[in-house]
Amino acid sequence: MILQTELYNEARQRLAELKKVQATEYQRIQKYPDGKIHIVKKGKSIAFYLRSKPSDKSGKYICKSQPQIIRQYVQKEYDEKAFKMISNEVERLEVFLKDFDGCYEEICNLYSGFPEEAKQYLNPIVLPYKEYSVQWSSVPFEKLGIAVDYAELVTQNGEHVRSKSELTIANMLKRNGLVYRYECPLILKGNKKVYPDFMILNKRTREIIIWEHRGMMDDIRYARDAVIKIKEYEKNNYVLGRNLIITEETSTSPLSTTEIQRMIDTYLI
Repeated sequence: MILQTELYNEARQRLAELKKVQATEYQRIQKYPDGKIHIVKKGKSIAFYLRSKPSDKSGKYICKSQPQIIRQYVQKEYDEKAFKMISNEVERLEVFLKDFDGCYEEICNLYSGFPEEAKQYLNPIVLPYKEYSVQWSSVPFEKLGIAVDYAELVTQNGEHVRSKSELTIANMLKRNGLVYRYECPLILKGNKKVYPDFMILNKRTREIIIWEHRGMMDDIRYARDAVIKIKEYEKNNYVLGRNLIITEETSTSPLSTTEIQRMIDTYLI
């Protein structure tokens, strides 16, 4: 089966990182004063001139006894050139990812174009996310079970969950067209069984992402157990920010829908 490769994922990550730097550089450039530094080599030394406007041919000499002025304008020139280079790479990556997404979507949708009667004879290279997710989510699993206390916390998919925040996460996953398994057992090294809060199918990569919500981090025992659980994941090749994501809250700092959507946008779609 053809899936989106590490190259694609690295390109997306690179684009996200570059956009952050691009925004920072842009804000920094806006704060610089007008003018441009002109650096002239004179033998083994250099001289600095300030051009107040583009029409200036040489500019006003800046004495080296004014290092703050020199530093400011040299840094300005560096930041402007860096911003241009970063912007060029951002543009190229956006074009690449747009083309890739289009080609990948065409391959995914190829299966959908066949009549339903013919699909039973096909062994597709890759299924569209809808068909693939139906297959993945329909596999039965042994649920951990919810006590009667949580009977009123029912998701739009009909699961009983343990907290209002988990209820919100589940419903927002559904709203974003994502499929998940709630408290599906996962066997770690040493035949140790754990029950992640959510196992979610990434829309782009078809990777299974674990989402743990730690809802009582101001409770010492709960926080200790939560840390132990995360360390167990790490020992089993679950890496934070790659195939493991975490949200947290305390009684005075609740989880927001903005934070949930940001996690969905960043790691799942």
